[in-house]
Amino acid sequence: MGFISHKLPFNMICVVSLLLIMSLTLNIVSSNEVVYEDHPGEFDNDVDLDEITTVGSSPSPGSGPAPAPAPGPSSHLPPRNLVAVQGVVYCKPCKYHGVPTLLGATPLSGAVVRLACNNTKYTIREETKTDKNGYFFLQASKRITNYGVHKCKMFLVSSPLNTCNVPTDLHFGLTGSNLIMERKQPPSLATSPVPYTLYSTRGPFAFDPTTCPHA
Repeated sequence: MGFISHKLPFNMICVVSLLLIMSLTLNIVSSNEVVYEDHPGEFDNDVDLDEITTVGSSPSPGSGPAPAPAPGPSSHLPPRNLVAVQGVVYCKPCKYHGVPTLLGATPLSGAVVRLACNNTKYTIREETKTDKNGYFFLQASKRITNYGVHKCKMFLVSSPLNTCNVPTDLHFGLTGSNLIMERKQPPSLATSPVPYTLYSTRGPFAFDPTTCPHA
């Protein structure tokens, strides 16, 4: 009985080995493709990073500190001060009776002026008189501050002279003059224990003469 060899030829062994290696390689590649599909675009060198980051999105861990929020609008309101008002009152001559001018006018002592402030709750009225130079200075009460002074007006009220007591609307003395803040504040008011902000009328007030020969 002849001897039968069960050994495979050497060439056949090489072919089988090569097929096994190719099979393993294909399995590895297939496994890697599955991982890539779980992270689409992660390994795409053409992806623009600016397009990935959207407005309002949270930064990824390790990408650096988050940008600080934009600061809110800051307040630029002036300090709250009390209010003082100044002005001058004149008596006009008969020559310019009814004419809106102060030519020939003289300061009027003892004239009464009124500060009136209106809001939705109440009306504040405060009065003062002029000195010998026709000048008045009124320090308003603590109920009036520069925050609400835009609701206040100054009015011409009365004259101590029977010969010059017709109020005129020069610089809105009758209809009410809005108050204008003085650019240069007196140091005495700014450094007082309770600071005041000084305001003035739109211009001097005036009375017309009561009777004139040719009026």
